[in-house]
Amino acid sequence: MNTPSLVGECGYVPHDFPNLFLPDRLWKLMFDQERVFTPYLSTVLSSAGARQALSCMATGTSPSMKNLSIEELGNLPIPLPSLKEQKIISAYIQRETAHIDSLLTEKECMLTLLEEKLAALISYVVTCGLNPEFLSKSSGREWFGDIPAHWGVSKLKYVVTKIGSGITPRGGAESYKPEGIPMFRSQNIHFDGLHIDDIVFIDADMHAIMANSKVNNGDVLLNITGASIGRCFYVEEMQGEANVNQHVCIIRPSNQILTKYLYFVMRSCIGQAQIELSQSGSGREGLNFEALGNFSVPLPPLDEQLTITEYLEAVNKKSHLLLSAIKSSVEQLKERRVALITAAVTGLLPLEDMTR
Repeated sequence: MNTPSLVGECGYVPHDFPNLFLPDRLWKLMFDQERVFTPYLSTVLSSAGARQALSCMATGTSPSMKNLSIEELGNLPIPLPSLKEQKIISAYIQRETAHIDSLLTEKECMLTLLEEKLAALISYVVTCGLNPEFLSKSSGREWFGDIPAHWGVSKLKYVVTKIGSGITPRGGAESYKPEGIPMFRSQNIHFDGLHIDDIVFIDADMHAIMANSKVNNGDVLLNITGASIGRCFYVEEMQGEANVNQHVCIIRPSNQILTKYLYFVMRSCIGQAQIELSQSGSGREGLNFEALGNFSVPLPPLDEQLTITEYLEAVNKKSHLLLSAIKSSVEQLKERRVALITAAVTGLLPLEDMTR
């Protein structure tokens, strides 16, 4: 018994472990070593086809917990070539997946490095500007360092007209409608944009009840709870109206600060560091409005904010294209890994090809 995504997960234990006990949610499988090469069977059980079959076998009234009986598991059909062929297949899969895993690790490192470099550049530009000839001064903030002498530093609450979030509609998920007023949740807010594939809708009556959290073009939306705390993006060119739930905060800039500049500040290391320092709540990360309002924001003149924004947008676009290309290649490698294992354990790959 476990969550649906974990039911069917398996692992090969290559040697004994002293004092190792299994909980009641795991099955231990032991095989006839004269007929079965255990690493091969472990790979078969981990293949996409077997995982899908096991998922269909799992039962349970709760969508969050499923159970796989030992009887159902024992009736799972498996391809069983000769012991010699099992060893050939297992060696081939181990060799080829090791190569793919090495490429995946390399690309994941590239993604991390690019994201770190982008974050560092954004942080530098929103605190130092684009003109190295400007005289500098102390910002008076430990995490800022020096800023251009003609810049100011303001608390966030003095350069915005609204800091606030929505509520959970009465009835929770049951109150969502097939269409109506879009309501942004934390899963919709990402640094690279507003992801609306799984946007939910509320009706006009609920939207009226939640009038205080209506979204306007020019708002910055910030996740203020949970694992995605700190993720933010801005709203522009929105057609119609929208709302947010209690996990998303609306930050509405005044005429002293540009929306996109504020977004880059909140996304930068200085914004994220203040979020990290200001979290509250037991057992779950949370950011309250008072703490958010006291965030320090570097404040250049509006024309310089625009120049900075245009520069960072261009850099962001190039970085996003590169990151998307790498992420696409990562997904292709993962698909190739799954397909290779499936082909090997179902006989689609000739044995002679595996021994070359």
